[in-house]
Amino acid sequence: MLHTNPIRNNIQLIRSAELSTILPFSPSFYNGAVKKGRFPEPIKTKEWGKHWDVADIYAVISKAAGKPVSAPERAVNLKEIKSYLPRSDAWYWGKVKDGTMPTPFKLFSRTFWLESEIIEWLDQLE
Repeated sequence: MLHTNPIRNNIQLIRSAELSTILPFSPSFYNGAVKKGRFPEPIKTKEWGKHWDVADIYAVISKAAGKPVSAPERAVNLKEIKSYLPRSDAWYWGKVKDGTMPTPFKLFSRTFWLESEIIEWLDQLE
């Protein structure tokens, strides 16, 4: 996905519509977070409209996760995890509590996991 986006002055850009594939929020949520100073300002160009610097997005995720995170990593929420392994919320939180599931992180008061850690964890369950 990212390779199709414009690159200007060595900055890789991502469109608003594609941003939710990295962080599952609505476009209006991002706009509100920008206004509150909690999310990077988009880069606006005449030919492409509103885009974000991919490095800025991953800096936000890295800070929240407490570790370096880079493309093509994604943040996934419990709803998405449950689409791969349907279990109750209590089952998942029990796994987090006993240390057998990766530790989530908070971003804008919502809970996420790094997709690569969840995929590795799911592979171990099989």
